[in-house]
Amino acid sequence: MAISTRQVKNKRDSNGVLTGRPGTVYDVNIKYTAPDGKKKSYAKKGFATKKEAAQHEAEMKTKLQNPGQVASITSQRADCRCLSQ
Repeated sequence: MAISTRQVKNKRDSNGVLTGRPGTVYDVNIKYTAPDGKKKSYAKKGFATKKEAAQHEAEMKTKLQNPGQVASITSQRADCRCLSQ
């Protein structure tokens, strides 16, 4: 999959504070084809748990595979906010 592990010398806790202890962090790397046909890649590093990395990977794969659908959902939410005010 697109999740890889790496060892760090100074791991961060859940609040983002350095702990001073070594540990394992997880990185997400996704390769995809953009709507214009070009090959692209997406990467985000430093997830504290594999579960967080897997959730982010699934979320980003959905967004990257359907970029037009995500944009339309965002615009629909913006329209709803304008109507409710």
